[in-house]
Amino acid sequence: HGSLREDTARGPAFQEQLSPLVEWLEQTERRLTAMSTLPTDADRLAQRAQEHRELHRDVLGHKRAFEALTETAQQLMSLVGDDEAQAVVDSLQELTDRYARLVGDSEHLEQLLTEARAGAGAFALAFEDLLVWIGEMESRLARYQVLSVYVEKLQEQFDELNELSEEVSDHQKQVDDLSGSGQELMRHASGNDAIQLKDRLDSLQLRYTDLAQRAAERLRQAREALPVAQNFHTAHERLTRWMDDAEAQLRSLEAAALTAQESTMQRLEQELQEMRSVLEVVNHLGPQLCQRSPGEGAGVVESMVSRANRRFDAICEQIQRRAERLELSRQRSLEVTGDLEDLLDWFHEVERQLADAQPIVAEPDTLAAMLREQKALSEEVSSQKGRVRDVLSAAKKVAREWPAEDQAAVRDRAEELRALSTRVAEACAERLAALEQALPLAEHLLEAHSELVAWLDEAESEAERLAAPAAPHPAHIQRQQERNRALLQALSEHKPLLDRLNKAGTALAKLCRPPDAQKVQRLLSSDNERYNALRKLLRDQQNLLEEAMQSTPSLLTSWTVC
Repeated sequence: HGSLREDTARGPAFQEQLSPLVEWLEQTERRLTAMSTLPTDADRLAQRAQEHRELHRDVLGHKRAFEALTETAQQLMSLVGDDEAQAVVDSLQELTDRYARLVGDSEHLEQLLTEARAGAGAFALAFEDLLVWIGEMESRLARYQVLSVYVEKLQEQFDELNELSEEVSDHQKQVDDLSGSGQELMRHASGNDAIQLKDRLDSLQLRYTDLAQRAAERLRQAREALPVAQNFHTAHERLTRWMDDAEAQLRSLEAAALTAQESTMQRLEQELQEMRSVLEVVNHLGPQLCQRSPGEGAGVVESMVSRANRRFDAICEQIQRRAERLELSRQRSLEVTGDLEDLLDWFHEVERQLADAQPIVAEPDTLAAMLREQKALSEEVSSQKGRVRDVLSAAKKVAREWPAEDQAAVRDRAEELRALSTRVAEACAERLAALEQALPLAEHLLEAHSELVAWLDEAESEAERLAAPAAPHPAHIQRQQERNRALLQALSEHKPLLDRLNKAGTALAKLCRPPDAQKVQRLLSSDNERYNALRKLLRDQQNLLEEAMQSTPSLLTSWTVC
């Protein structure tokens, strides 16, 4: 501006006008530049707008001063040379250009302030609305901090969380718009204001991001917990229904027939294996559900799992004990019924043997063999009778565990065995007694018969010799008489032997069947007939000898004298 001052030396008015305007222009440019850094809050923006309006009026108010300066410069240029006039023009042009820029900048700042005030107001309202909304959503989300362990409630929580997550996602655009508005505000804000605004936006963004993440995480947890809860409760309800049914069946098992008990136990044992896998599902999913829903719900689930395991273990133990008892009862039943049937078969066989046994005969050797066999059989029958008593006692005990229809069947078979064994034992005893009686009788009979027959053979031969004609001499006759009397005496002495023979034979015949009895009777008849015939012969012969002796008295006298 040195040349201008030199030029204006000749124009004091121009200089007086120029200097204040240059100074004012510099000050106003600095003020406008300072005002161009906008605050971010509405109150300070309003204050800044008021300050700018005053400044802008001052800028517009200096328009007349620049017009006057222009007039002065035009006058001055007519008084100076071309070079000096050009210098005046350049200086004036520079100054008026600066003023024009100042006016334009001021108007632009006025527009910015207008927009900033509107944007700051909208930003403040949107920011506050988002803060309130985020607070509400955080409160709503806090209600789902602990998820329910029940399917219906958990489904309801899942639906609400899904709705909440969608609402959070829907607000992403508002957050982005607010962030954009904040960025726009920060472009014209001072360092501190921009930092404060950025901090507020970052805090809001952080809260929103945290809200979105926590909502998504809680929704994910609910989504994952829902099938766990569904499968857990489905398995638990299925297991509980089965345990209720199993316990009822075990309680009513006592009144059922043995076959029905076995069928029920087989089904329960099969179902037990299937339900064990269901229990494993309960035990696997229960802790998972507890982890996803800590607190009171976890305690409920733990109680459900513990009680299910206790009941299942108790039912397993009952089934095992019942199966063992049933198996033992079945084995005892099989043993008892098997023993009953075996004994019935055995006694029926013995009864058939006794019915088909060889009848009593008169031969001692045969009888001795029959007696030995019968004694062995009787001893076996006696031994089996002891077994019958044990089996009947066992059947009575086992039958108490059976239902009425099974007890009746066992009682019938037991009574049949009792009657059959008694009948067979009595038949054995009778046959044994008969054989024991028949053997000595047969031995006596054979002994007496053999002795009697041997004697009769000799006596009959002697009698035949005595029957031959004797010499008519008294001595000869007398000797024949003596021999004949001796035979008669011997015959009389053998009478007890014949009696024993007859007694033994008669008793033996009673024990024998008709064919053998007839044989005995024929033997007795033969021996008696021979005995009686010999006796008659001897008596007749004795009479004849007496008559012969009487017919020879002289011989008798001479014989006597001699």
